[in-house]
Amino acid sequence: NENTVKSNKPREPRYQLRDRLRPGLILRIMPTGTKTWLVELERNCIRKVGDANLLTLSQAWTKAKKMQGDHLNGTTTKSSRSQSPTLQHFLTGKYQDYVEVQHKTGTSDVERLLSCCKPLLETRLDKLNQFQLEKWKAFRLKTAKPNTVKRDLGSLKGALNLAVKWSIIGMNPASPVIVKVPKEYRVR
Repeated sequence: NENTVKSNKPREPRYQLRDRLRPGLILRIMPTGTKTWLVELERNCIRKVGDANLLTLSQAWTKAKKMQGDHLNGTTTKSSRSQSPTLQHFLTGKYQDYVEVQHKTGTSDVERLLSCCKPLLETRLDKLNQFQLEKWKAFRLKTAKPNTVKRDLGSLKGALNLAVKWSIIGMNPASPVIVKVPKEYRVR
C-alpha cells in the first residue's frame, strides 16, 4: 500500500520490495533515497515503470499492467539502456551536425569515417570496445598504409571524444589504441 512506499527508508545496499497482490510490480529503493517502480515482464526482463515519488501505487500498477499486456502481445518494451545509438547513427546524426558547423572539412570527415569504419558501423557506441577497435586497426593495416590508418583512427578518436563529452558513452574505447608508423613510411 501507499504507506509501505513512504515508510521504507534507504539503506546499503539497494533493495527491492515485491508486491504480493500485484504480481510483477517491484519497488526499488536506492541508498540515495531514490525510489523507482519496476515491472518484471518475464524472468530476467525488468523494465522501469517510473519514479515512486511521482507515481502512486495504483498509477504504477496501471502502467505496469499495460506494459505486461503489451509484452504478452509481442510489443517490446525497450530498456532505456539500449538507447545508445550505433556508430553510423551517431556519425550521420549529432556528430555530422556538429562538424559541419565547426570544421571546414566536416562533411568529408564524416564520409571518411563512414567509409573506413564499415565493420564497426552497426555496433552500438556503448558496446564498442578496445578489442573491436584493435581488430579493425589490424584489418585496415592490411589494406591501407600506416599513416592513413593513423589518420582514420585519429578521426574516430575525435568523434568518440565528442560522444563522451555529450554523455552518450562513459569513456572513449579508442583512447588506448595506437598505430605505430615505421620509419620508412614517415614523410619528412
